Amino acid sequence: MSTLKVSTISPLGTDATKTITVGASGDTFKLTDGITVSGAGANTPAFSVGLSGNQDIPNNTLTKITWDSEVYDTDNAFASNKFTVPTDKAGKYLFEMVIQIEYGNGAGEYGDLKLRVNGSTSKEVRRAVSGNASVAQSIVLVATVNLSVGDYVEGFLIHTKGTTQAIQAGVNTYFSGHRLIGA
Repeated sequence: MSTLKVSTISPLGTDATKTITVGASGDTFKLTDGITVSGAGANTPAFSVGLSGNQDIPNNTLTKITWDSEVYDTDNAFASNKFTVPTDKAGKYLFEMVIQIEYGNGAGEYGDLKLRVNGSTSKEVRRAVSGNASVAQSIVLVATVNLSVGDYVEGFLIHTKGTTQAIQAGVNTYFSGHRLIGA
């Protein structure tokens, strides 16, 4: 085994394709632990946020979720309860939003969790509630969205319980996302 140590690898000045090939078909390219991938091959920006305390949601009122507890934010792109696509980071993003809400089991009751892009609903999921009225219900939304630089993404909830209900803070309530590479 040999070791190659260089600062920069560039194609020859006369190479019109500007292509550098590493390895051959079937080879494995392995990165050791502790290496950080940046640039086009990184799934960044990436973020994960939660709630520092329960958030009350009035009945039948579309309410913005106040994600105020940051777990990580690789590009400082999450602020004021929303993710904003940074410069040079346009592309397809995968988002996951999970909430746990105090809820009941009345006939016809539901909760709609909404992913909004630039103020308009892009994706949503409805959960009809059933089961034990004293057990919290979870609503999960997973979505892929194509975003441009400056687009912003927020989470909203509306429910029909009849009275104000609380989104519960903790490990079962979070919002995360990252840019997809190669998609």
